[in-house]
Amino acid sequence: MNFVADDRAVLFQHAFDVLFKGCAAEPRCNASYPHLQTVFYRLISDLNKKPIMFQLQTGNHSLVRLTGNDLVNWLFGALYKTYLIPQLPGVIYQISRQDYTHLSLLYSQGLYNSMSLGMFYSVMCSEDMAYTTSGWDAYLPSEQLPSVPVLECEASLCGTEKADHQ
Repeated sequence: MNFVADDRAVLFQHAFDVLFKGCAAEPRCNASYPHLQTVFYRLISDLNKKPIMFQLQTGNHSLVRLTGNDLVNWLFGALYKTYLIPQLPGVIYQISRQDYTHLSLLYSQGLYNSMSLGMFYSVMCSEDMAYTTSGWDAYLPSEQLPSVPVLECEASLCGTEKADHQ
């Protein structure tokens, strides 16, 4: 079983369903962005066929190439920033109308610059495990797990012993 191809798709779908149903249930959002789910999935298909290029709103004005799959990953990450959630339906609609202004601004700010990876994985694991088809056991090899040098290094800095991976 491939976690990325199988369970991750379920996690993304659940997150997007919450966004789409939330917008549809809120009268002002639904009036401003009707059929958001349909617009989003059509946009993914269109961008996978013909990716877009847009310029970041940073000092160096870098160009970004965005496919439908890139948009899916970006949107999923954006859902972890609660202050962005009310903006996301509008961003989806703007992109569908070839207006990349808001996307460029949000993309330029970066979603992950201030995120603690420990916090990210703690939340991901605790929240997302409920939507996977099986627990972690399906992904753990039956033989001993290999050591992880980064963790060993950090453990040595803390003065703790190397963890036994059995």
